[in-house]
Amino acid sequence: MRHLLPLRVATSALTLVPATALIGYGQALIVNSFYRIGMRDISASDAGAGSAILSTLQQATLGLGPAILGSLFLALAVAAAATIRRR
Repeated sequence: MRHLLPLRVATSALTLVPATALIGYGQALIVNSFYRIGMRDISASDAGAGSAILSTLQQATLGLGPAILGSLFLALAVAAAATIRRR
């Protein structure tokens, strides 16, 4: 992962803007496909329940993704800070 977006202590927040924009764009494109695929085999009488389950799963995963990536970023930042202190 270091090779995709190298971060240093002096890295500005603007460095993260392209990656964040790309993630948002990808999520916008894929959510529509998830609904189409997820609701494809649901009967009309079960459409409300199916949509509710799909929306709940979507919100959970869109919430957990940034939380997990934020935790990973924090762990990498702490490790980098420890390395810098040793020098």
